[in-house]
Amino acid sequence: MPINTTIASLFSPLINQKPISHTSIGDAKESLQALDLFFKDQNIAYVTIFGTLLGCERNHALFSYDNDIDIAI
Repeated sequence: MPINTTIASLFSPLINQKPISHTSIGDAKESLQALDLFFKDQNIAYVTIFGTLLGCERNHALFSYDNDIDIAI
């Protein structure tokens, strides 16, 4: 599947960088809220996946032991 050039240009500075690992659930929640605002502002569709999706659906919160955010664009 070809990558949308607009999306690629927005994220090109981040390619090959180590992912951020959050030390607290508050940091992860703030990051997810910031990502949500960014994607909405840029009109980019995304969904949560894996542990992030499971925690939000099952517990209505992020898992306290999950230190990353899983999304698909």
